[in-house]
Amino acid sequence: MGKIAFYDKKFGEYEIEKFQSLQNFYLIKDNHCCDIVNDEIERFKFSDCEIEFLQLVDVASRHKKLFENIKIQDDIVRSIKILIKGYDQSLDKFDFDPGILNLNTPYKYAISQDFFEMTIFLEEKSSVVTKFFSSIDYKIRKNGESRHVEFFINSKKIYERII
Repeated sequence: MGKIAFYDKKFGEYEIEKFQSLQNFYLIKDNHCCDIVNDEIERFKFSDCEIEFLQLVDVASRHKKLFENIKIQDDIVRSIKILIKGYDQSLDKFDFDPGILNLNTPYKYAISQDFFEMTIFLEEKSSVVTKFFSSIDYKIRKNGESRHVEFFINSKKIYERII
């Protein structure tokens, strides 16, 4: 029987990333510790689930900037809307840097079963909004469901992808 790594917290409370310095190594980290693991460990036991090494690799491969290099045609952006169908609040993590935007009003977001929607009203150059999109880090823990992601600028769809 192969090696098993045990973790006290739920799987979603850890960040899983590919370790850039060493091939075939991955990071499992939270606020207090960081483990570097490879395929010598066959299973990972968290407080809420157990996964195999290949599942860990799948999660790490999904942890990447999905929204870099999005092209915006309008010179001035007055509204941004981001929709994610299939969003799982307990498994997905959606982070971004709101400090990039000069927000005159707060942004609004809503999370319901299998759905995430965020709306931002602003007046900003498209280059700044492109930088904001590059700051988005969407981490998905696969639950068998796909995610349908759409971005709208000034009420026009500019991006659509099924993850």
